[in-house]
Amino acid sequence: MKRDNEVKTAEIPEQFATQALPKQFLITHEAIEPPVGWRSLTFGDRNLYASPELPVTTLIQTSRESNPRHSFLVLGWFVVNGTMYPNERNSTLYTDKPVERLYFDMTGRFLILSHSDEGVRCITDPGGLLSLVFRADTGEAASTPTALSLTRPVHISSSKQDGYQRRDPTTWYPFGVTPYSGVQRVLPGSMVELSSGHAAPIPDGPCWSFDQQETVEYIHLLARDFVNALGSGRPLESHLTAGWDSRMVLSVCLSSTADIEYLTYSAPGTNGNIDSFVAKRIAQALSLRHKEIALRPTPQKDIEDWVGRTSGCIRDAVMNLSATVSDSYTDRYVLCGLAGEVGRAFYWQEADIGKTGLEARELLRRLGFVESRHSIEMAEQWLGRFAGWTMPAILDQAYISLRLGGWAGPSVYGHPVSKPTLSPFNNATIFTLMRTLPEKYRLSGEFAKDFVALGSPTLAKMPVNRAAGLNRVRFVKREITALIPKKTKASLKALVVR
Repeated sequence: MKRDNEVKTAEIPEQFATQALPKQFLITHEAIEPPVGWRSLTFGDRNLYASPELPVTTLIQTSRESNPRHSFLVLGWFVVNGTMYPNERNSTLYTDKPVERLYFDMTGRFLILSHSDEGVRCITDPGGLLSLVFRADTGEAASTPTALSLTRPVHISSSKQDGYQRRDPTTWYPFGVTPYSGVQRVLPGSMVELSSGHAAPIPDGPCWSFDQQETVEYIHLLARDFVNALGSGRPLESHLTAGWDSRMVLSVCLSSTADIEYLTYSAPGTNGNIDSFVAKRIAQALSLRHKEIALRPTPQKDIEDWVGRTSGCIRDAVMNLSATVSDSYTDRYVLCGLAGEVGRAFYWQEADIGKTGLEARELLRRLGFVESRHSIEMAEQWLGRFAGWTMPAILDQAYISLRLGGWAGPSVYGHPVSKPTLSPFNNATIFTLMRTLPEKYRLSGEFAKDFVALGSPTLAKMPVNRAAGLNRVRFVKREITALIPKKTKASLKALVVR
């Protein structure tokens, strides 16, 4: 990792550093007095401090059990081989697989600590959904810069904040950047040595020789196995909206044995109205247990606390859900569709197929960032890893490494609840298989439709993000937009963001 030598400006605000930090953690070289209620563990030459909400599982390679170098710690929530960890029976996982191969069987939000020749190595999950930040000058790592500041101050970098302005009202940081001097986010699917900060991607996993239909079916099977394991002996909840994300998760849930209640946030405005309308129709058609939750205003103090828990690394509409989520929280795992977009060509278009390479400015435009000296430099540095890749492949990687890692990852720490949302798609094998599918098949939406049909042919026939039949007149603007050809939409969007 590159050391940041920018001038330090201001320390992280004191109210951020002194508030409760649910689901968070800190890894240090020197022992400290942890926050009240946090657990203290030693792993190799490092001290791990974990908040009471964050599970820690011991992973042991059974063929080498007597050697402590072949024991691992896994932070977070994950399913492997049909079992949820941690569970009521134990918090130890025994395996005869090397951890680099077991990784491709793991689904959830997790971080692996392993021994290495240099000391301790951290391995981030495929989408970076249990986010990890690293400070090069001390070799310390943590969930957020706020957690890092428990040992010594971290300093806000105004040049970084100014260098990553977005074209919409949101804030997040790509390329492993954080708005703090010397603090970097470790990218998804990476191994980072805490002694040196050297980071490298996880080696490629198994090769698959499925045909197209077999690939779709196997992805669905893996996702279903996750839901079955997560729901073994416990009720679940799952978001239900008008969009593709929840539609794909619902397909998996309908194929599972889990006991699931479906939730829709009733929000003002066109998007909220269409979500409520379509979700009700789906629930009626498929006889789902479904409830609507009315959004309540979130006090400014709650929003400031949400931003504090994420260290200001993300500002998004989701922070306005904080009060509603807290009030309606039932201490259940909630399913979401994060990372399913890998199968739906999130950042690329038909005109990109067959092209190789990508310019830094075009990458920033696709990501929605205004160009700056710092952002162009970092984009060029990131793109340098993918010489010879096709444009769709690079943009798939951008969605996983940059959007999931920089946007979805830090947001897990925002809501002050014990259990996170979990996606059945955050799995390295699923990412690999989705990306092997034909580009036009994914771009056209046919993959998503075929995937949904595996769980319910009825669901696959229902319009996505639209009402059906005569009810379409209730959402005239949305229907007019739906009539615009996809190519024309892409061209218009390109003009708007230039």
